Amino acid sequence: MLVEGTSRLNARMNGRVALRTLIYFAVTSLFNALLGVLLVLAIRPGDPGETTQIYTSTGFNGAQVLDGLLDLGR
Repeated sequence: MLVEGTSRLNARMNGRVALRTLIYFAVTSLFNALLGVLLVLAIRPGDPGETTQIYTSTGFNGAQVLDGLLDLGR
């Protein structure tokens, strides 16, 4: 139904709709990125100088941030 509605528009109107969509997407993405950065600076989740603690069979060992990110990929 959405495709049918846009196919009835002329090329110039379709271009305007596409431009508005791209601008809306860019503005909302920029707003979300800035909001995320501001919240991280305000809340400060974790200290970048410290390592996180994980439990292994030999006890607690410090894990690097990179190890945690790589675990997400695995």
